[in-house]
Amino acid sequence: HYCSNIYYITTVRIIVYHFICLLTALYFFLFFFFFFFQAEDGIRDAQESRGLGDVYKRQVSTQSTGETSLVMPTILLLLALAHLAGTHELATCEMRDGDCPACSPMAFFSPTAILPLSAAEPGLVQSATQADTVIRSLGNDSTIISFDSPSTDLHTSIFYFCCHGIVERIKMQSALHRMSWRSFMVEYDGFGCNLDMHGSNVTYLHALPSDRYQSAFFGLAAKIEAALATAGVKVNHRRKSKFHMTLARVRPEYPVAEALARLNGTMFGSHRVCKFVFGIPPMEIVADDGCGP
Repeated sequence: HYCSNIYYITTVRIIVYHFICLLTALYFFLFFFFFFFQAEDGIRDAQESRGLGDVYKRQVSTQSTGETSLVMPTILLLLALAHLAGTHELATCEMRDGDCPACSPMAFFSPTAILPLSAAEPGLVQSATQADTVIRSLGNDSTIISFDSPSTDLHTSIFYFCCHGIVERIKMQSALHRMSWRSFMVEYDGFGCNLDMHGSNVTYLHALPSDRYQSAFFGLAAKIEAALATAGVKVNHRRKSKFHMTLARVRPEYPVAEALARLNGTMFGSHRVCKFVFGIPPMEIVADDGCGP
């Protein structure tokens, strides 16, 4: 159900160059179309010929004019094709809204249930550091916005609790404490991207668990929703976007498709999901079977 949100994202530059190619093709068509009928009219011209030399001169003039008129569209076409072949601006990114929308002043509490990863998994820290090196090599300061520090900031957001009041906050804390769930293993064994859906033109690059581990995460999200419903708390923003570990934020000009090609299939590491934190100050929600060996 979470795979239906994949769309092909085409940048403005790609659209412009496709448009140039279309115009060039149209120019070729119109040129040859009118050139053909011009040639037919020339054959049927009622004007009396002044000899073979005159005919030859007219042919040379027509060919020269035709060859000259083809120079500019040919150059444009070759430039467009070369640019398309070298930029890889066509990427596949997720387009589901993961963040909370704007809230009213009376329901401003929007905490996130977070799975911290930096302190728990040195392997993930090392892999994320190596991936950051690759991401940096493909961009620069104008195309890369920021990185999540591998040593301190790596995490996976489990659930977005959006736009709740103070009373609901107390109910949520109590419901999560009573929630029954068991730990599970996940592997961050892929690389993906998703787009910010709030008009900022930011693309997020992240380590991505494959489908079997996505299912485990969505199972935990379903338990959270059930616990809130039992406590009488309305879920204002269901979890829809894929679970991930954000590595970097980049601008539309960044070659996202090339980063996907370089890093897709990377085994970043594994983690046992046995607890997550919620609210400010952070409150730990621990699985029934704990985090022991």
